[in-house]
Amino acid sequence: MNCHTCSASVQTVTVKGGSAKVSKEATLTILVDGTCQQNSGTESPPGTSEVASNWIITLNWGDGTDEDRFPTSEVSSQRSHVYRRAGTFTVTAAVACGGCASPSTEGTGTGAMNVIDCGSVQKIVPHSPDPWPPNDESGLSAATQTALSCLRTAVAANGGMFRVESGFRPASYQTHLREVWDKHETVSAWPEGLCTDVKTNVKTEWDRHSPFGYRPAVRSRHSSGTAFDANWGNAQ
Repeated sequence: MNCHTCSASVQTVTVKGGSAKVSKEATLTILVDGTCQQNSGTESPPGTSEVASNWIITLNWGDGTDEDRFPTSEVSSQRSHVYRRAGTFTVTAAVACGGCASPSTEGTGTGAMNVIDCGSVQKIVPHSPDPWPPNDESGLSAATQTALSCLRTAVAANGGMFRVESGFRPASYQTHLREVWDKHETVSAWPEGLCTDVKTNVKTEWDRHSPFGYRPAVRSRHSSGTAFDANWGNAQ
């Protein structure tokens, strides 16, 4: 039988993406809702038709690599691809009716593949000590220690309670706090189930130092010994 024309109708093409690691297989699913028939040639009785054995699906993985073209007779197909860099890639599937002289695209669908590079975030090395004693007054400048002493005396003279919440912290500890914040922001956006060792490490450090009210500054007056945080109030 010679196949001259096609009767095809694609309602939807669904591309179910997901997430994967760089240099590991990323698998997605393509669902085709439609019909593909090839009209019979002169050897068959007039008006008869038969279902074509295949759809022809062309996948563009969105990363500049060669397209992936394959036939399938299934409603649902899975394909895998290895991405060499991190990013969110738009995958496009173009569907044509196979088995015909001049197949034409009947439908397209798109999906997203989120590719993570676990090595882009190194594990955090705990500071020593970690955490730094929050009420350390020893590193404060002489002038700041004098101001702190005066404030403490004034509060006590009025029957109040005074407590240093945050005193001196070295520059290395300030850098550590900023690293914890920045890496937590990054890994929190990663999909579940990927890079779990790195995420566990970062979460451990985050829990050790939280709560954070804001992103720690690059330079802090606490590190120069010219600032402290304190609470005071009436004695209970």
